Parts: sequence; C-alpha cells; structure tokens
Amino acid sequence: MKKIFIGVDLGGTKVFACVLSLNIKYKILGKAKQSTKSWEGKDKVLDRIEETIKLSLADAKVSLKKVEAMGIGVPGAVDVKKGTILFASNLGWKNVNLKKELEKRFKIPVFLNNDVNLGTLAEQKIGAAKDAQSVVGVYWGTGIGGGIIVDGKIVHGDSSTAGEIGHMIVAYDGKKCSCGRKGCFESYAAKWALTQNVYQRIKKGEKSQIEFKGDKPREEILKSSVIKKAYLANDPVLKEELLKSVNYFGMGLANIVNLLNPEVIVIGGGDTGSDCIGTSMRQGASRVINFELLGQPPHERADSNPWPQWSRVLRISSSVEEMQVLGGDVFYEIMTTRFVGNGRKVTGLETVKVDWSKGHPEKIAGSEKIWKCDLVLLAMGFLGPRSELLEQCGCETDPRSNIKTDPKTRMSSVDGVFAAGDCRRGQSLVVWAISEGREVARCVDEYLSGSQSLLPKVRLETFDY
Repeated sequence: MKKIFIGVDLGGTKVFACVLSLNIKYKILGKAKQSTKSWEGKDKVLDRIEETIKLSLADAKVSLKKVEAMGIGVPGAVDVKKGTILFASNLGWKNVNLKKELEKRFKIPVFLNNDVNLGTLAEQKIGAAKDAQSVVGVYWGTGIGGGIIVDGKIVHGDSSTAGEIGHMIVAYDGKKCSCGRKGCFESYAAKWALTQNVYQRIKKGEKSQIEFKGDKPREEILKSSVIKKAYLANDPVLKEELLKSVNYFGMGLANIVNLLNPEVIVIGGGDTGSDCIGTSMRQGASRVINFELLGQPPHERADSNPWPQWSRVLRISSSVEEMQVLGGDVFYEIMTTRFVGNGRKVTGLETVKVDWSKGHPEKIAGSEKIWKCDLVLLAMGFLGPRSELLEQCGCETDPRSNIKTDPKTRMSSVDGVFAAGDCRRGQSLVVWAISEGREVARCVDEYLSGSQSLLPKVRLETFDY
C-alpha cells in the first residue's frame, strides 16, 4: 500500500501544494499553485490554502482518505510542538495555530516547521548537501530565511526561532522592516525590499521597463522572471538596486559564515570553477582558495592574440570577486601533486609551483607546500579527445585537436567512425552535446540503412563553429 502525504509551501507570494508518494522514492503525484494575496487577511489565505490542497489532490487523482499526514513549511518563526506560527512578517500573522486550523478542515495529522528549515533538511537528505552533518541554508525570496543543521538535526533554538537570519541587524537605526524593527537584513536584501526600492525610484520619474499597476508595491512583489528580464535588458534602475541588494546579501552571509566554517580549496577555473567557488561560499566556507595550473592571463590583449581570435585576457567572475573580498584568492602556475588525508577524510593538499617558459609545466624545486583544507572540488576543463584513441582509430584532427568530420554526415576521415559533442566541436555546452548526439544518431541510421532516416534532422549548420 502506498504511503501518501501532502506537502505545502506557504510563502508570502504563493501557496504551493503537492501530493507525494514516499514508498521508495520521492514521487510527486499531483500539484497545484495559487497566489497567497496575504493582504486580503488570514481567513482568505486559509481558504486559499485549503483550495490549493484540494486542487493538488484532484491533479493527483487521489482521495483525501488515502492521505496519512500533511507537512507544511511557513515563512516565519514556528512553535513546532504546538504547530503555531509565532510570527510571519510576509503574511502579517502572529500567533496563528495553523496546525489546528488545517486539522479541523482535513481531519488528518498536520506538522509545521519553518520553510527554510525544511528546505535545508531536504538538501541535507537528498540534495546538494546530501549526507553532510553540518549545513547552513540561506534562501532569498519575498523575505530571507535561514536553516541550520548540526549533527544531522535541525536547530530550532529555545523559542523555535533559530535561523531567522532575515531579521538580524545589518544597519543601526536603518530602514524599517515588516517585523517592526529597523535595519534588518531583509529590509535591505529581500525581494520585497528590492521591489520597494525600484518602485520608489520609478515613482520619482526614473525610467524603467518595470511597471507597477497600483501604488502598493508590497502587493506587487517582483517575480524572478521580471527581475531577470529587466536585468538582461540592462534596466538601470533594476540593476543598481539589485547590486545594492546583492552587496547586503554578501554582508549577511559573511556574518553567518562562522556557523559552519569549513575550509575549501577549488582546483580549476572557468564557469565550473566559478560555480564551485560560489557554492562553497554559500555553504559557509571560512576561506576558499582557487588553484590554476596555467599562468595568469594579461589584462590587455597581446599582439600575438589578434582579433578575431578569442581574446586571452584576465576575466574575474563575480564569484571570484566575492571570494577575494572574503579573504580567499587565486593562485596561478601551481600544480597539485598529492592529497593529504587521514583515512578517507582529506585534510590537505601538497602543491608545487610550475614554470611554463618552455611551453610545458616544469616543477620548481623547493616550492613544495602543504595547504590545509576540509573539502576539495575538482573543476577541470576539457582540453580535447585523447590522442592515443585518435591514433588507434586513424582519425584526422582539426587545428584545435578535435576530430575532423564531414559537416553533413558527421563522419570522421575513417569510414564508419562518427563523432559528436566536445570531441568534435571542442569545449561547449551540454545542450550542444544533446543536439549533436541526436544528429549523429540520424547520420548513423542513414549510413547503416542506406536510405533516408526517419529520425528528425537537427539543424546545427547555422551555428556550427
């Protein structure tokens, strides 16, 4: 018999409900979503929660009689034992026993917790922090929430308010927060604060592609899609206010970094390295170090690197900038030679500096060093297909050392040998690998059958390089 549960995410902007089967894997059977419209009052929101849950049951084609229990995450301080929302600024609620209200309506057990606590627990159980024993989760939305897990368990604190980082003070006697205090983290970095700041500037006559229907910005919280669209369009009002929010967000993260405090070393660079660096800092790393085997690129394009070649100049991502502000750094011309550890746990890395003056890395004697670390992330770029394999196959290569293929048949210089993805086009995106794989499948089908394939043709020629 299936074990079926209902999960509800009650936010300041939306109510999301889903019906779950937890027998073996976490399987979503049905779901529904509606706007919260918290300004309409508690009773209206409770009715909307009930309606959203019923819609999710209908979507799942599941009777309420088959549901064992309901779990709900709410944006605020929660008395977990009583099931009471002590305070939720985004909803304007105080001392609301949501457990009692929902149990009266649905006649099944209801369990409440802070939404970010539950989100952090989910990451620790099945997500990005799987199996980690000490985790800090920080979530940016209408407000800002935090979840803390120590020794695999959620930290609730004496009054069930641990992790409410959105209401720690970042500015003395600062902007008024929805909680009534001044200078809270949320009032500078949350989405509601960003919305309010953008609204005020537009109201003063500044031009922006963002439009508000009324004069109550708290009722028109900017959606992420609207923020993204305005940002990509270089909307000056949005970009300036978003940058301010991000700076305050970084300040808040710096304030809580000692809650987890691991040391992280990232080996590699590029987009993947940037992702590793950013993720490490979001997880509370006390210091992040980035190793790069190659030398530091010049700040300006060299004469030996003319247009239209790809400009080999120093580029610093936002993740690296933040890392350097928080005490980390990038070390160039350095090679990792050995992992240092105790059993299965890494405790450090042994490195040596290298000299590239002869066109290849030569170890510099006496430059060996041990770096202490708790976690190592490998972010190594693709340099080309293995030469041994190409030599065995006899495939010709292009000037970039990739497999040379016919642009129409995708066949290499060897009859019956096809190539697709990075080994043919060079370092690229996963979406290209998917498209190329489909196109090669069609080409192989035509080669083997001797007739036109029924598989759809993927048109890549226009974008090929």
